[in-house]
Amino acid sequence: MSIVSLDRQISGLFDIPVSVATQSTTAPSGELLAQEQAAVARALPVRQLEYTAGRVAARSALGELGFAPSPLLPDLDRLPIWPNGAIGSLSHGGGVCAAVVARTEAARALAIDIEENADLARDLWPEVLIPSEIDWLSVQPAKSRGKLARLIFSAKESVYKCQFPLTRATFGFDALQIDIDQRAATFDATFLTRAGQFDVGDCLTGLFCQTDDYLITTATLAH
Repeated sequence: MSIVSLDRQISGLFDIPVSVATQSTTAPSGELLAQEQAAVARALPVRQLEYTAGRVAARSALGELGFAPSPLLPDLDRLPIWPNGAIGSLSHGGGVCAAVVARTEAARALAIDIEENADLARDLWPEVLIPSEIDWLSVQPAKSRGKLARLIFSAKESVYKCQFPLTRATFGFDALQIDIDQRAATFDATFLTRAGQFDVGDCLTGLFCQTDDYLITTATLAH
C-alpha cells in the first residue's frame, strides 16, 4: 500500500477534520531539529529512526493545518508537546509511523494505533484479554482469532492513548472491555475501573480498518 493510500485510510477513521502524515521508520524523509536531537541522543539507532519518523510526520501534518515548523519536544510523561491550538497522536508499527493532528476546537483528544496485520501471539492473550473477550474469540472462525485478538489489543492501545493526555491515568489491559462490530468496523471500549473523568461503565467508541499489511484503530473524544 502506498503512503498516500495509507494516509487516506487513516483520515477516514476520524469523524472530525484531521491532517495525517506517514513516514518510513527505516528511512525518514527528513531530520530532527536541534532541540529534538538532544531528546534521543543516547537512544539506540533504531529508536532514533522511529523518533525522527514521528517528528517529521507530525511536522508535515501540522504544516497542512497552518502551523509553522517548530520542535516537538516530550513532556514529563514523554508525550509530544503539541503547539497551542493542536492535538495529535503518533503511532509506530509495521515499518511506518503515522501522525494524526487536529485543531483543538475539533475535539478534546484523539489517538491512533497502527500495527502489523498479523496474529497476536497466543501466549499474550492472558495478558491482554479479559475472560469475556476470550469467550467471544472462541466462537469466531479459528483462522481469524489471532488477528481479532490483535484488534482487541490495538483498540485498548488507542483508548489508553486517547484518555491519557486528559487524565494522566495509568491502567492495565484488564481495565477495558472491547466489543467489536466487524460489519460496522467499530468497537466499544467500556471502562471496568475508574480513570480520571471516566467512571466504571463509561464507554468510548472507536473505528478500525485492516489492509493486507496494517491494522489501524482510532479513538476520539469530542467536546
